[in-house]
Amino acid sequence: MLTKEEKKFVEVLVSSSNVSFNFDDPLIVEFQEHFQKSKIRFELLTKHDLIMDIDNVNNKLSIYSIKDKVKDSIVISESVVKEEPNMKTKKHTYHMPKEHDLIKKCVSDNSSLITCLVGPTGSGKTSYAKLLADELNMVYYHITCRRDMDSASFFGDKTVDIDEKTNQNYIKFLEGPVVKAMQCGLDENGNEIGNPALLVIDEFPIIPSWLGVGLNNLMDNFDSKRHLMIDADGGRMINSHSGFRIMLLGNTIGRGLTGFGDSVYTAQGDALDISTLDRIDAIFQFGYNRKAEELILKEKIKNDRVVKNILKFRDAIRQHRNREPHTMQTPFSTRCIVTIANLYSIWGNTEDALWYGVMNRLPRESSNPKELSGEVAVYNETAIVVFGKDIHGEKTKDNEYDF
Repeated sequence: MLTKEEKKFVEVLVSSSNVSFNFDDPLIVEFQEHFQKSKIRFELLTKHDLIMDIDNVNNKLSIYSIKDKVKDSIVISESVVKEEPNMKTKKHTYHMPKEHDLIKKCVSDNSSLITCLVGPTGSGKTSYAKLLADELNMVYYHITCRRDMDSASFFGDKTVDIDEKTNQNYIKFLEGPVVKAMQCGLDENGNEIGNPALLVIDEFPIIPSWLGVGLNNLMDNFDSKRHLMIDADGGRMINSHSGFRIMLLGNTIGRGLTGFGDSVYTAQGDALDISTLDRIDAIFQFGYNRKAEELILKEKIKNDRVVKNILKFRDAIRQHRNREPHTMQTPFSTRCIVTIANLYSIWGNTEDALWYGVMNRLPRESSNPKELSGEVAVYNETAIVVFGKDIHGEKTKDNEYDF
């Protein structure tokens, strides 16, 4: 339900002969706080067939007829051209980042460098680390940091076991993933007999401070091998395989949130100890690779028209997200692109793929999914422009559930 002020703003836009306003235009200057509200955009769209476009760069507000906008987009209705699905999903080719050769040389170099991959969620950091380990014939070990981690889940800890011969309890040290990764490829005497490990420490900016000290000791480098003293195991010294390597993954570099662009991608808001950051040798920035996303869609969908419209939809959503005051918080990641492509391959319908794969997970201003609000409203408006379909209206009109 619109407030009186919001209704007045809609009336001004609908009754005015203008199609474009500057933000300081006397007609609309008093309604600045209402510009970005999704319920106003929805009111214009559903009751007046109008789309409101905000250009924060040039401080302009424009109004378009939905018919003209759809016509300009050259949308071909599915009732005219039937989409042909692949009818099955398949694993897509991973497209290596441009820095692949540099990262590979860092990891394989005898100096045992610490590498770090930083980038938004769903940009392929973990997938890349797995592929890199495979390419270098390394055993992949993975730890996901969390704020409540204890030493046992990182380095290991003492535990009680039962001796099978005597049936008596005894205390033993249960090795954690760090120790196992360090000793991968070694025999009981420390001889190198197998392939070393790549230890990937994911979400590293939120590692608890009580584990950070141990991580710092592990990352100290004096030769090709790494060394770690395990206090919980009587001060036992662990010496790694000479090919053992450490790679850190995070949404931020660990300096805390430096702007809104960080906050929408991660909960890694705290700054990491500078002594940990100082031990990183090379940092590589990941992002959403537009060309790779296009190639993934083409590989999975094999319908140029469908691919073109999904990419057009992607570009429009990301433009919305980047506009101030940044009301949209959900990233449209490469993972979203893969999800849409996979679901399209199963169902052969772009709208179903968008609705069930993406739009249903978006935050709303109302808990009732029948009400169009929040980010769903922006996605739906964009879908109308790009695909010529009111996805929300179609998916909720015959909904038999009560909320």
